[in-house]
Amino acid sequence: MSDVHALLARCQALGAEIIPTPHGTLKVAAPAPLPEELRAELKQRKAEVLVVLTQHPTSVVESWPCSYCGRSAEIEDVCPSLDGKRILTLWRCEPCQTYGVTPNTLPPVWVKKQKQ
Repeated sequence: MSDVHALLARCQALGAEIIPTPHGTLKVAAPAPLPEELRAELKQRKAEVLVVLTQHPTSVVESWPCSYCGRSAEIEDVCPSLDGKRILTLWRCEPCQTYGVTPNTLPPVWVKKQKQ
């Protein structure tokens, strides 16, 4: 896993969603302010983060760390959303039966199988 993917996974673990804007900036939506060192790393690696977030997920990464067990989740499918407006990447972590979805951005949104 690259440093940028690890950075995004740390943000996701804190409930943050990192969204690239059309103006080449990052919008952070989080339930609480991110720690200063994490914000500084996002700022320092902004260009790399933008590349990961703006390219199609399947061309960038074929596995992603599961937010529940930390093992590698694999792409299960890539399909259009029900409204047809987005491309969704569906992820599966076989060891802990956790599933995730990436709606045009990384990191995935994770859901335990029991909650589906």
